[in-house]
Amino acid sequence: SIKAARVVGIPTVGTKSSDEPNSDFFKIINIKNIRVAFIGCTEFVNLSENESQVLFCETDYMIKLIKDLSSRSDVDAVIVLPHWGVEYSTEPKEYQKEYGHNFLEAGATAVVGSHPHVLEPWEKYITKNGRETLIIYSLGNFVAGQSGLEKQAGTVAYIGLSKDKLNKAKIYGVAYTPTFRVGNSIMPIGKNDSQEVLNHVYEMYGHKARLEPNGNINETFCPDTYKSVLENNGHTI
Repeated sequence: SIKAARVVGIPTVGTKSSDEPNSDFFKIINIKNIRVAFIGCTEFVNLSENESQVLFCETDYMIKLIKDLSSRSDVDAVIVLPHWGVEYSTEPKEYQKEYGHNFLEAGATAVVGSHPHVLEPWEKYITKNGRETLIIYSLGNFVAGQSGLEKQAGTVAYIGLSKDKLNKAKIYGVAYTPTFRVGNSIMPIGKNDSQEVLNHVYEMYGHKARLEPNGNINETFCPDTYKSVLENNGHTI
């Protein structure tokens, strides 16, 4: 899987090849001049002999790695990607909440989870030092082949980051677009599509932050600012 991802230019995190034992469990990516460190971790593995090739979420080393990366001058934000939770459970377990909060208190900007194959809600979390952070407990299914609405629904999530020269990046807006898997295809879901899918996703993410498949993300991220700009001079932000 690592080799296949590299062929198409997708960075991988949280695991390493057996022939690269000294490689990192994270990648630092420059996204529009914001340097984001992505860390992958897992709650469990299927084969115990592969344990040395993955980063486990529930370890002191995981917390230390987040602290180290968030304190680096060449890192503006840390995004944690945990493989966690109980299959087909639409509610995060208490230990997920605990570890998600611990990651954010350690310095992470956002936690974006996967594994349950169904959607789990998102949560705004304010750290003890006053940072506004985000947890998405599960994005649902994107390509896996289980049947049934809950197992075919998912979301594409958007996290807006901004920073000045002196500070770390902060979240200024979040949004999502619902998706639904049909066969081997992933369909973005808009307001005129399946109301059943929309209602299911609304239960997890609400109405306000939903972005139409071809919508304006700035208008969703910061609607008041966007409206003011349009009223004043007709230019988008």
